Amino acid sequence: MDNSRYADFVTRRRRLNERLDSLGRDVDEWIEGYNGTPSMSVLATLEGLLTERRLLLTRLAELDESFVQYLVTLRNELQPLAD
Repeated sequence: MDNSRYADFVTRRRRLNERLDSLGRDVDEWIEGYNGTPSMSVLATLEGLLTERRLLLTRLAELDESFVQYLVTLRNELQPLAD
């Protein structure tokens, strides 16, 4: 396995998760700040936060999928050597 590829995966995944955690707290704080019905202009802020969160979740899923595919390819390349 390419150690730099693994290290890059771990670093990128950690950064995405840190940003997701931070954004999740921002969303929770926003929701807690509005007990009534917020105006449409105020809801635009929540929409922005949720859109960013969705994009980060997509990037995290794509990163995971890419690394899984790398591992499958690596396993397939090494498997004939084990036989």
